[in-house]
Amino acid sequence: MNEFYKDEYANTLSSTDYQFAKQHLSLKGLLKPFKGKGEYETILQEIESYLSRLENIAERLINDTRDKLPIKYLPFYLKKRRLSNGSVYLSWKYKKIVIVDGKTSRTEIEGKRLILDALEQNNLSYEDKNFIRQLEIDRLTLNFQMRVCIRIRHLINEMLPKFDELNIPTK
Repeated sequence: MNEFYKDEYANTLSSTDYQFAKQHLSLKGLLKPFKGKGEYETILQEIESYLSRLENIAERLINDTRDKLPIKYLPFYLKKRRLSNGSVYLSWKYKKIVIVDGKTSRTEIEGKRLILDALEQNNLSYEDKNFIRQLEIDRLTLNFQMRVCIRIRHLINEMLPKFDELNIPTK
């Protein structure tokens, strides 16, 4: 493989991309008994920081794969989507443009189907297929971690007003 091809080839995530999560937000730490509102607020701040870092990793993954091999030859690409709850997740978007009622629109197909179709193509090398497989694992992992953090954030936000109710001074 020549140097140009190496520069042209995209990279997937490494285990060091998730090192901060392993060090700061372990499940063991999240399941410890909390002593009060302050500890919940602290973990909420950590989760917000973690969500921000996950979003940065997702953005980097999109940028690092957008116009590089083998993705640039496939009929789909990674796209970041923001949900109403503030979370971000990665999905596959099909590049094919369809004209509906005189307007152009890009069709979206389930990501799993796109990946499985790509892995069945005979014109892709073994390395390309491994890269696509790893990219899908990275996408699923990021989405899963984001969903877990959003759920924990939601539960903590439900819990905090209950502490406020308990702090009402008695007469």
